Amino acid sequence: MLLDIALKELRESLFSIRFLVTMAVILLLVSAVVVALSADYKRQINDYHKRVETDRKSTANYTAGQPATIDRPVPALSALFVGLESTAPNQIQLQPAQPPSFAQIADVDATEVLFPSIDLGFCIGVVLSLAALLFSYDVITGEKENGSLRQILSYPVSRATVILGKWMAVFATLSIAAIVTVSYAVLLLKSIPGSPFSIGSGDWASLGLILLTSLIYLSGFSLLGIFVSSLVSKSATSLAVLMLVWVIAVFVFPNVSPYLAVSITPAPTFQEAARKQSNVDTELMNELKARHQQGAKKVLDEGMNAKQLAEVRDGIQSKWDSEHKIAMTGLENDFQSRINRQEQTGARLTSVSPYGSLVYIFTSLADSGLRSDENFLRQARLFEQDQLMPFAKSNSGNENSSAPNFVYQPTPLAQRFSSVSVELSILLAYNLVLFFGSYLAFRRYDVR
Repeated sequence: MLLDIALKELRESLFSIRFLVTMAVILLLVSAVVVALSADYKRQINDYHKRVETDRKSTANYTAGQPATIDRPVPALSALFVGLESTAPNQIQLQPAQPPSFAQIADVDATEVLFPSIDLGFCIGVVLSLAALLFSYDVITGEKENGSLRQILSYPVSRATVILGKWMAVFATLSIAAIVTVSYAVLLLKSIPGSPFSIGSGDWASLGLILLTSLIYLSGFSLLGIFVSSLVSKSATSLAVLMLVWVIAVFVFPNVSPYLAVSITPAPTFQEAARKQSNVDTELMNELKARHQQGAKKVLDEGMNAKQLAEVRDGIQSKWDSEHKIAMTGLENDFQSRINRQEQTGARLTSVSPYGSLVYIFTSLADSGLRSDENFLRQARLFEQDQLMPFAKSNSGNENSSAPNFVYQPTPLAQRFSSVSVELSILLAYNLVLFFGSYLAFRRYDVR
């Protein structure tokens, strides 16, 4: 009986005008989004290759003390799930006496500022979640209004079977829509002439996890629709309540959460951090001048020759460079840790909303979120410590040596998945709570 109910509901959904209009709208939107993102992705790829070529030329004759610049490649899946890629640091400069400094080197059009581009995550998280409510808001109230619900319950079938069958039908309908949407987006992106889009096995696995997350997310909204439909007696009331909840969950709470995070975990602004670093830098520069004056006095008092003078000067400068870098790196680390705590608080608050959890999961699995910045900085510091500094010391007298090349390693899939375990658990919890809530509400539902 369960399968009969599910198949009946599924056939009605798939051959309804509602489903056809939904698919037409989502595919049209995805087409526009993919074409726009493809052009932006191609521009970012070309920009990355130009920067790498320029940086390699600048370090072709590398000398000790010379700044070195490293670049982060564009994540493949950012062509579909932009995340923070358009604003995140894609370049780091390494200097002997300074901590690693971030930079975002990219051309930004005025239209991108005025009209930020949407991505595939928006199509799934916003459009398909709305479709999930449209497919489920009247699964109970609609059949009560036309009298078929009383007829169904007149057969020897439990209410648990009815509610489970209806959920299975709605979930299957949304699964078909989501799979078609993601597959269409990938195929269209790969088929655009001149598109550099290419993903490896790890990214295919990430895309599979993204699709699985999408199904869990849409299941939650379908259960929300069934739950509200089991609480009220009219379809119009159910739709009105669900639209209010949807606006709060998808738009209001995720956008308010960052402001709450600022109040809960305050952090200095970039200007305040820059002023503090400037003050410390000035103090250390005065200290350097004092040390050079002492060194000059020592040279004069002891009558040192030019070679000894150079040794004294280089010794003072080398020691100061080390102390300066430690001090500035400490300030930078403190600032970044406080910013990271604020960002994590905002992410956790946002994740209370299903849409907030979905966006965090999408960007993390696509390697275009907050964790990718941490991974980039960690690899930059390891490269400087393990390769660049030993190279500079061993080739201090050779001015025609090429510096080692930086090779960026994407965040491992296991690490990406583990970083979203909390958000994924939240989505699963929503499903469980709403399913049992729907069942309990339907048990007491008056079908008359």
